[in-house]
Amino acid sequence: METVKINNIDYKIENRDYWLKSGDNVSALHINRGLLTVLSDLPRTRYNRYLMEIITRVIFYETFWPEQLDLDTRQFGRTLLSFIKSNNVRDWLLKEDQTPNRVVINDLIYDVIISDKGDEFLDATECLGQIKQGQLKIFILSDIPEQRKKAVLMHEIVHGLLHEAGFADHDDDKIVRPLSNMLHNLFLNNKFDFLR
Repeated sequence: METVKINNIDYKIENRDYWLKSGDNVSALHINRGLLTVLSDLPRTRYNRYLMEIITRVIFYETFWPEQLDLDTRQFGRTLLSFIKSNNVRDWLLKEDQTPNRVVINDLIYDVIISDKGDEFLDATECLGQIKQGQLKIFILSDIPEQRKKAVLMHEIVHGLLHEAGFADHDDDKIVRPLSNMLHNLFLNNKFDFLR
């Protein structure tokens, strides 16, 4: 049985040939048992979409939203799946000396620009990075350590993922910061070989 590590907890991925209860459920989350269940005879695209949706529910639950699980995690899950399939995130996070020069968010190619302090795009003195969705650009301050640049990039990517998934309140760093830390951990701990 395959597993996905979320917040340093292993969740088993169960592929089921049949569903125990009637209805149209094709996936289920059993958070107390650490089990994600997906109907196995789905077409590959639907299987991946449903699996990523329940992984997203776990991420939201483990991060900060247990009281808001009724939020539509479907669109964020689909946006996250597209991001994972379009970017080799784990590789660039593990490389010590390289920040990627572009990332793909929801099929849109964002240029990653390492910028000098005082650049017009990094207008706030406390700002280490900024995403400009309209320009498809992510700016990161140049005079910070490489590992920090990757953390800032992940933070800006989460702003982009939330924006593309239709979440209006994605500017709140109370949401983006913990979610970017959770996704950073998710990408480092999983190769996503379980996706079909």
